[in-house]
Amino acid sequence: MTEIFQYDFHGLYNETSQEINGLLIPEIYVLKRNGRRHLNDTQYQKLINELNRTSKVSSVYKLCYFHAKLKMEKNAPDSDSNSNSQTTDIKLFGSLNSPNCDINLKIENLIPYKEPQIRPKEIFYVLLIVLSSATQIISLTKQVKFTNTQAFLPKKYDYSHPIPDLNSESDYTCVICMFEIDIENQEYMITPCNHLYHKNCLAHWLEIKLECPSCRAVIPPP
Repeated sequence: MTEIFQYDFHGLYNETSQEINGLLIPEIYVLKRNGRRHLNDTQYQKLINELNRTSKVSSVYKLCYFHAKLKMEKNAPDSDSNSNSQTTDIKLFGSLNSPNCDINLKIENLIPYKEPQIRPKEIFYVLLIVLSSATQIISLTKQVKFTNTQAFLPKKYDYSHPIPDLNSESDYTCVICMFEIDIENQEYMITPCNHLYHKNCLAHWLEIKLECPSCRAVIPPP
C-alpha cells in the first residue's frame, strides 16, 4: 500500500533568487509536516534529493513563476512580518514507496484571478434603465414647457369691480384713514364683504394682514 505524506513546500525570495522574464523566482526548500507518520532522516533526504532533480526543479520553478506572475498582476504580495522576504505556499504530496518517488504538487493560497467577463444580459438591463430614465426626464421637461400652469392657480379677486348700487351722493368713509372716499375722483377698493376703502389704504393694510378692517373677515390677496 502506498503511503502518502504531506509537506509544506515554500518559495523564499532572497538575494540568490533567479529572475525569469522580469519576475523573481524563489529558492526552494521543504518543511517537514505531520502525515500518517513522521519521516525519518533517510526518507526526508530521499525526498529532498528527488526534489533537486532537474526535471522536478524545473516543474517547481514553473509553479513558482506562475505564482509570482499572479502576485504581480493582482498587486497584492504576501509579506512576512518577521523579515523582508516574501513567501508562497504550495502543498507537496510524496509517495515514498514508489521506485521513482513521484512528487505531486498542489498549489494553495494563490491569489484568485479571473478574466473580466462581459455579460450581454447585464448590459441590456443597464441600457434599459438609462433609456427609461432619459425618457421620463424628457417627458417631464416637455410637460412643464407646454402645460399652462396658470390654469391651476387660484383666480385673483378683483378689488376694483364696480358695485351696481353704488351711489355717488352717499357718504363713504374709509375706516383705515377715517377720511371720506370721493368715489368719483379717488381710486377705491371693494372687499368681497362689500366694504369700501381707499386703494392705497387697503393695499397697505393687506400687506400686514389678509382680513377686512371692518368685519375682520378673511379676504384674498390682491
